Amino acid sequence: MFTWIDSKVLPDNQIVVIALENDYHFGILQSRIHELWAWARGSTLEERLRYTNTTIFETFPFPLHPMEGKLGRRVKHVATAQDLYDPREVPDTREAKQVDKVAEKLYTKRQAACIALNLGLTKLYNYIKGKTPLTNLSAEHQAIIVEQQALHEQLNDAVNKCYGWPAGTWRDDNEVLTRLLELNKLLTSDQ
Repeated sequence: MFTWIDSKVLPDNQIVVIALENDYHFGILQSRIHELWAWARGSTLEERLRYTNTTIFETFPFPLHPMEGKLGRRVKHVATAQDLYDPREVPDTREAKQVDKVAEKLYTKRQAACIALNLGLTKLYNYIKGKTPLTNLSAEHQAIIVEQQALHEQLNDAVNKCYGWPAGTWRDDNEVLTRLLELNKLLTSDQ
């Protein structure tokens, strides 16, 4: 597929493209858990986050997942956490399937919300996150935003479960960052 770009609106070096083709990864990257990591690891321009692949994406620890079956019966001992980790893989777990399912629904409903409200993503998320009051919208449009908020909560719950954390951990910013940092250290240490 080709996309034509108006020569007056050219992308610059601040654009980050993440080429992962499944809803599971989309869901992880749309979660509050990833957002907290991004704000902690990234820089800002004015009050906006500058997402950088080297400091945010490349250091973000995706959930560990069982490699049983992938390692084969010959492997009886997993030597390191790295053996349980391939961020490009989608875990074959109930929790990962739930992330995939909710993320697909979020993507579809978010697209429909942008069309129904005639908004881009930034303005839509300003409503979702409460930066713009819902009183500016009709009751029908307010219901769309409330549905988006509920979908994001479902996604956050699903991603939280995928990490194996206690229910609601994603609501505690400090706890999420502490856990992500511990996981990052575990995955990057030479064991």
